[in-house]
Amino acid sequence: MSRCRKLSHYVTNGQTRRLFSYCAPLLLLLIAFPLLPAWSQILQPGDTSQPLDQHPSEIHVDFYMTPEEAAHLLAAVDQVIDFDSNVTGLPIRGHVERQLTGRSRLKLKVEKRLQEDASAKRVQRSSLVLKKFGFIPHDFDLSRFAAESLAAEVAGYYEARTKTIYLMDWLPTRAQLPIVAHELTHALQDQNFGLEKWLEFDADNNLSEAEIDDQKTARRAVTEGQAQAVMVDYMLAPFGKTLQQLPPLGLAAVQKTAPQPNSLGWQTAPLFLREAAGFPYSYGFEFIHELLIKGGKQRAFSGVYKNPPRSTRQIMEPNTYLSGEKLPRLKVPVIEPVLGSQYEKLEIGAMGEFEAMVFVKQFGSPDQVKRIPPQWRGGYYYAAHRVSKPGEDDTKLAKGGGRGDIPSKTEETALLYVSRWATPAIAREFADLYRSSLSNRYPGALSQPGAERPLTPEEVGRWNTAEGLVILQIKGDLVMALESFDETTASRLSSLVLKEDAPD
Repeated sequence: MSRCRKLSHYVTNGQTRRLFSYCAPLLLLLIAFPLLPAWSQILQPGDTSQPLDQHPSEIHVDFYMTPEEAAHLLAAVDQVIDFDSNVTGLPIRGHVERQLTGRSRLKLKVEKRLQEDASAKRVQRSSLVLKKFGFIPHDFDLSRFAAESLAAEVAGYYEARTKTIYLMDWLPTRAQLPIVAHELTHALQDQNFGLEKWLEFDADNNLSEAEIDDQKTARRAVTEGQAQAVMVDYMLAPFGKTLQQLPPLGLAAVQKTAPQPNSLGWQTAPLFLREAAGFPYSYGFEFIHELLIKGGKQRAFSGVYKNPPRSTRQIMEPNTYLSGEKLPRLKVPVIEPVLGSQYEKLEIGAMGEFEAMVFVKQFGSPDQVKRIPPQWRGGYYYAAHRVSKPGEDDTKLAKGGGRGDIPSKTEETALLYVSRWATPAIAREFADLYRSSLSNRYPGALSQPGAERPLTPEEVGRWNTAEGLVILQIKGDLVMALESFDETTASRLSSLVLKEDAPD
């Protein structure tokens, strides 16, 4: 979504390239946190062979960089960017500033950004959508989690606004060199294609917000996948090998090259946040590796900027990108006119193949994870804030805020989710899985077949929950969920979606 990929945004003035996305579902969001950690092997001082994560217990080692070590690391930037340029074929077009930073300064930067009004509201909206889908618990404090976790995990980042690579003064030089190779790839991307502008591209006016959302998450996976690929090449260089010489590694092997947060907070974080954090690195890396093998350096690096992937599906299944697959569009109707005075827009985003995969992984079986997500053919969500109740005067607002405010509870948030699948049979299977998730997402939900009126042939079920009415519908290959809307509004939305989806 972002993804939900709405959740994928920048934290530092929208310039820092470290992205969280969503990832996007992010949704699906993914949240506005750019300062995710770069992958690295942290070695004990004096030990040049064993990564700490191979030891059975956690080891904390204080390290303080000497002035000589700092000078050596900063000087290495010029040699490493030469290496990156040779690997990618992207020419060096300018000087990259370099700066060491400490934990306290980094923490202050993260906290300051999260406290800014725009970022705080973005995180609040994303948190509500994630909770509504059941991706994070209702009592999970997303803002606090970000503030406490991100600074502890960052191992380096490139900032486009200042054209500066920031390195950490608490990590040994040897441990940081692969990170430098990763981050300087972003510098080359920025010098040649304008990284921020390419990520926040001017979209075709015919695309919906949800389609743009999913495409932005895919683009972020390109930038991180390329940086991961260059980093691996840097690590293979002493052995006379290159990534292009290696056969497809498979996702399990690729994920070992992705960022591996070490803090307990990340290790125990909700599944969606962990998956979203790794998506651009692991799936992006696999995507770029596939392009390297089948199309060569030019296609994997400069070529993909001229012909970017259009969805997380193309990132997760590179053959759909290489073959030029074009799925029929899942049209998103103009929803606001049918909401009346009771609701106002909170957020709209993509529920791409990535978010579908995480949803199935969280609520389904391992077999379903293998079978269902690849059959995804489109998806979006629309979240609305209930500002008044049925029958109330328009000026009498629901508890929790007025117009323009962001609700504080999921009870005040209504959700429309629409997805398309390859066949009616798969749509039915996903609808059944979605139905089974309701008992987890809405404890105490009561199925009411015909309590208010008989089910239509298209309805899978209706439930009364503590957060209002939930209706699940299916029509052919289309699945639609309406959650926490009143009866009249839900009916109008259902008719609108089905009308928009009808053949011209």
